[in-house]
Amino acid sequence: MTLHLISVHHAEHGLAAVEAVTPSVSGLGRRLLADQAVRGAVVLATCNRVEVYVDADAPADHVTDTVRAAIGDGEAHTGPLAVREDAAALRHLFDVGAGLDSMVVGEREIAGQLRRALKAAHRDGTASGLLTETIEQALRTSRKVAHLTRLATTGRSVVAVGLDMVARDWAATRAL
Repeated sequence: MTLHLISVHHAEHGLAAVEAVTPSVSGLGRRLLADQAVRGAVVLATCNRVEVYVDADAPADHVTDTVRAAIGDGEAHTGPLAVREDAAALRHLFDVGAGLDSMVVGEREIAGQLRRALKAAHRDGTASGLLTETIEQALRTSRKVAHLTRLATTGRSVVAVGLDMVARDWAATRAL
């Protein structure tokens, strides 16, 4: 069993690249399971990322090509993708779940989005045992991080930061 992560991420590729692949998210997990090497797929799609966690016994280039074909509109997607396997994919998943890989470090919204992505994969029949156990462990760890650190105590989220900025006296603000 190999854990693969194929993603388009705002920090690596820009929001325009994320926006370009977003229309293909619906049904993506089911399309990936058409490949015999793929045992499971969970798709985490937010305004800042599209991440496809894949359980497959296949080399990374094969899984990447499969994802490119599944997100392309009749032909392979040619835009940027980040590819991670095994420990690197696992580390990223845990960082995401804990809110460490976010526009606002420590935000809790992403854990809920990850939980909903796993539920959707179960509903669609695309979640494998490896993906389920791995994501559930990342969510348990996320709760521990929130409980044992002060990261979640600030209540910060992208929305909260935006609302704080609306109240700012922009006429008196100096920026470079």
